[in-house]
Amino acid sequence: MSWKSIAWILLLGALGIGFYMRRRQIPTVDKANALTVGTNATYPPYESVNTDGNLEGFDIDFIKKVGERIGKNVVIEDMGFDALVLATQQGKIDCAIAGISITPEKLQAVDMIHYQGGGAKHFVLVFTDALPKELRSLDAILAKRDLPVAVQIGTITEKFVRDKNQEQARIFESVSEIVMDVTHNKSSAAVFESHIFAEVAQKFPKLKHVKIELKPNEQSKGNGICVNKKNKTLHANIKKAVEELKKEGIVKALEQKWFAGDEE
Repeated sequence: MSWKSIAWILLLGALGIGFYMRRRQIPTVDKANALTVGTNATYPPYESVNTDGNLEGFDIDFIKKVGERIGKNVVIEDMGFDALVLATQQGKIDCAIAGISITPEKLQAVDMIHYQGGGAKHFVLVFTDALPKELRSLDAILAKRDLPVAVQIGTITEKFVRDKNQEQARIFESVSEIVMDVTHNKSSAAVFESHIFAEVAQKFPKLKHVKIELKPNEQSKGNGICVNKKNKTLHANIKKAVEELKKEGIVKALEQKWFAGDEE
C-alpha cells in the first residue's frame, strides 16, 4: 500500500465522526416477512443515532412494537425527511415514521395512521443573545425581510415559515445543522416544534426562546405513520396494532421514557 493510500485512510478515519451515511438496521430476515420502515434519524427524541451508531428514539421503539404485533421483522431505512412521503407513495418502503405531522397536504399523497401527539398549539422561536430584543418575535423578524429563519426540510415548521415568507426560510436537513447555524448567528432564529425544542434546550441551555401561538388552521393533527394508499391490508394491520398499543398504555410509557422535560 502506498503512503498516499495510507494517508487517505488516516484522513477518512479522523473525519469519520463527521460523515453522515444513510444507514439501515437490517436483521437477517425473509424479505416477505419484513416491514421496511423509512425514518430520518436527525430528529431526537423521535429518532437519532446514538454513540454506538445505532438508531434509537420514541419512533424506533414504537415501530418495533408494531412489527411484533403484526408478525413482521422491522427493517429500518434512514433517509432524508423530505423523501419519506415520496418513498412510501412509490412503494420503495412499506411505511414511514419520523415524527411526521398529519397535514392535508400529506394526506393527499399517502394514508396516515395517528399514533402519538395532539395538534400543536404553538411552535418555538429559538435565537441567541445576539438577536436584538426588538426582533425577538417571528413577526418582527419577517418584517425585516432580510433576516433568514432556519427550519428543517419537509417539516410542518418549514411550511409554516414558507407560507409567511418563502424567501426568508433557510432550509436544513437536520436539527443539529439548524442549531449550529443559529449559534453561529448565520440565521437570525429557528422555528421548532415544542417537543423538539425541549431536546435542543437540554443540550444548548444558553439558547433563548419565545412561543409562537398557532391559529387553528395552522395546527397539525398529531403524528402519523405513512402508508401507501394502495396497501389496504398493511394499513388495517398497522392501525389495529397502534390502537392496541394505545389502549395498553405503551404509547404513554414510551412518552415518559423519551419526552421527559417536554414543555408542552
